[in-house]
Amino acid sequence: MLKQIKITEIKLYEQKEKESENINTINDLTNKLSESHKKQLEVNELISINKEQQIKVNEQWKLLRLENQPNSEILYIQTSETSNKIKQLAENQVELVQVKEELSKWKGYERYKQLDTKIKSICNEKNENEYLFYLKNKFNAINQKVVLLSERRNAIDSFYSKIVIEQQNIHRYFETINDPWKILLRKIVLNPLFANSNLLSSTTHRGKAHASVTSVLNNNRIKVEDIASEAQLTDLQITFLLAMANKYKWTDWKTLLLDDPTQHHDLVHASSVFDILRDYILDYNFQIVLATHDSIQANLFSKKLTNDGIPINIYKLMPNKYGVTAERIQ
Repeated sequence: MLKQIKITEIKLYEQKEKESENINTINDLTNKLSESHKKQLEVNELISINKEQQIKVNEQWKLLRLENQPNSEILYIQTSETSNKIKQLAENQVELVQVKEELSKWKGYERYKQLDTKIKSICNEKNENEYLFYLKNKFNAINQKVVLLSERRNAIDSFYSKIVIEQQNIHRYFETINDPWKILLRKIVLNPLFANSNLLSSTTHRGKAHASVTSVLNNNRIKVEDIASEAQLTDLQITFLLAMANKYKWTDWKTLLLDDPTQHHDLVHASSVFDILRDYILDYNFQIVLATHDSIQANLFSKKLTNDGIPINIYKLMPNKYGVTAERIQ
């Protein structure tokens, strides 16, 4: 009985050993199955990536307009052809650059020919050196003119500045002329409205000097031109100019240029004007250049000058086919 129990225990132990081995085998198989499953997932993922890449390759294949399905041999042939084309394009590019350089040279030459033709047309019959010499002389001449104009401008500026200074003193000139003016007027004009009052006054308006000639009538200042006759206005003008000419020595050439100063006068008043002009010749060494249309007044003035030993020259304007000439008659 014990022997049987012993045998049974042995069998049970062996059975446990087998079961233990089976369990280990099952665990090994489970592990291998798990690893196999992982590998299968990895393979599936690689297959998916491969499919995506294949789709992209097919799209690029179509974009490149390659025939049939993607093929390494076709791709190699196409790559070789493309490389040859790129090489040919590079060679063509070099040739194109050379052609552009040649065209640029031809354009430069054409421009040179145009300029050469223009220069020859400008030079006319001169060569370039002769024309350059001509231009230098012309430049020097123009430069001299510029220097001369600059000197003239400086002279004008200086003259203008002196005029401005004199203009600032114009009031003083006017204020000092009334007395000598009235002395001359009394020799010609008997009307006390003009001979006995201060006629000339000066003011400043908007920064400029203004002079006015007025007389007093019924305690009111009235413009002289509103009350004087033509002859009286002429007497006022000529005596004013005579007084100014004798008072202020603006020039060394003491000459009076008078255009018909007695055209509104009778012989009596004209004689008074001629007396003053004669006195200016004798007393102040003036020259008189007088034009008149009245031969009677001309003869009267001539006799006054001749009687005092003053030399005179008389000219008469005569029409001819060329216009008018002055003929000396005395």
